[in-house]
Amino acid sequence: MIKHVMLWRLRSDLPGRGKEEIARELAPIVRALPADTGVIRRVEVGMNTARIPEAYDMCVQAEFTDAQAFAVFLTHPAHLRLGVLLKDVRESWAVVDYEV
Repeated sequence: MIKHVMLWRLRSDLPGRGKEEIARELAPIVRALPADTGVIRRVEVGMNTARIPEAYDMCVQAEFTDAQAFAVFLTHPAHLRLGVLLKDVRESWAVVDYEV
């Protein structure tokens, strides 16, 4: 199994849009990815509760049966569309992919 963990720091300088609103918009899009792509076994979306400056705002963890399923996901149009959305609302990000 492959686990794909993304951490996003959301922008706080968007007029009329706070981090919480952005997260509420992104969460259903991410939660729809298993059905949209057909290759994600499970996905979790979480908002940060630690109130320290170093913390990221959102975490997404997706599970894939194998490296082949993960490779399909990386180039899937639904994943690429999410990347386009994130480009405008994400300040920074971190990723960890690992095999279990």
